[in-house]
Amino acid sequence: MGDTQGDDPLDALVDGVRGGDREAIAAVYLEVAPGLRGFLLRRVAHGGVADDLVEQTFVELLEGHRRLRGDGRALRAWLYRAARNNLADWRKRAERRSDHELTDVRAATLPDAAGGPEEEVLAASRDPQLVAALAQLTEEQRDVVELRLVAGLRVAEVAALTGRRAGAVRAMQHRAVTRLAELLAPPSP
Repeated sequence: MGDTQGDDPLDALVDGVRGGDREAIAAVYLEVAPGLRGFLLRRVAHGGVADDLVEQTFVELLEGHRRLRGDGRALRAWLYRAARNNLADWRKRAERRSDHELTDVRAATLPDAAGGPEEEVLAASRDPQLVAALAQLTEEQRDVVELRLVAGLRVAEVAALTGRRAGAVRAMQHRAVTRLAELLAPPSP
C-alpha cells in the first residue's frame, strides 16, 4: 500500500459505510478482517478470541458508522484503533478472571494463509527465525512494524493510534527494522 491519496480500496466504500449500507460494511469486512485478525492473533493465543475481537470491532462500526470521518485510510485506522481498544479491554477482563491464556508473540498461533497481502505477510511470519526475531523487539516496536507494514497505515495514523509523535514512530520503525535485519542476517563466516 502506498502513501498517495486515493489508493486505499476502502475509499470507494467509505461513503456507503457512513450511510449504514450493509453491503459496503460487508465489503470492508472482507478487505480488513483477515489482517485485523492476524494483528490480534499475534497478541492472543486463541483464534476464537481474535475472532471475537474482530466481531466486536465490526459491531462497533455498525453502531458508530455515522461518526466516521475521512477516507478509506481513516476508516482502516479507526478499525485498528477500535480493535486495539477491544484487546486492551479483553486483557483487563481476562486478568480479573484469571482463566485466560495471554501470550507474547512467540506463543501466538497464526492464521492459515489465504488471500490478501496481509495474510501473505502473516504467513511469512511463521518462519521460526522471524518469529524469534520479532519476539526480541519491544512490544511497541512490534506494534509499529505491524501497523505500518501489515496494516499499511500511514505514520500519522500510527502516531495517533499509539499516542506518539510522527517522528517517534518513524524512528521506532527504523530501529525495529534495523534490529530485525541484524537478527535475521546470516552468521558471518
